[in-house]
This record gives sequence, structure tokens and C-alpha cells, in this order.
Amino acid sequence: MDFESDDTFDAEAFENNPAFQSDSPEEGSTDIPEDISDELNTEETPISSDEGYFCDGCGTEINERVYDYSLNKFGRPLCIKCQRGGNR
Repeated sequence: MDFESDDTFDAEAFENNPAFQSDSPEEGSTDIPEDISDELNTEETPISSDEGYFCDGCGTEINERVYDYSLNKFGRPLCIKCQRGGNR
């Protein structure tokens, strides 16, 4: 294929065509919102291992593996007994 022939696309010839206007940024326009608040990052941070992990159902202390599993499976920290429904 010969790219130097007259069959190549000339972008400058179509710069005023409305179909190509969205490809060129407008002056003063940005794709990133100017005011991004920290409220968007409302994800809960896990309790540090220094303080320990506790069941949301009964208050029993749980280890980190049980805590992580419970958050992924149930959306909140639960001990194994509460996960099985024993503390209802």
C-alpha cells in the first residue's frame, strides 16, 4: 500500500466538519472535574492488627483471615459462629 498517494486522509481539510469537532478539545475544557471531594473514597478501612479484629455480630475477637473472608463473603466482619448463623 502506498501511503504517499492522494488516497490518504487530510485532517486539516475536515477540521471544520462537525463530525470531527469532538476530537479536538475546546479551549478551557477539561475532562477532569475540578472539584473532586474526598467523600468519594468512603470505603471502610480495616482495623489495624494492633487494635485487633472483632465480630460485628457478637463482638468476639477474630483473626485477620476470618475478618478478610467475612468482609468478602458477607460485607461485614463476622466470627465463624456468626457466619454459620449460630448467634442469631
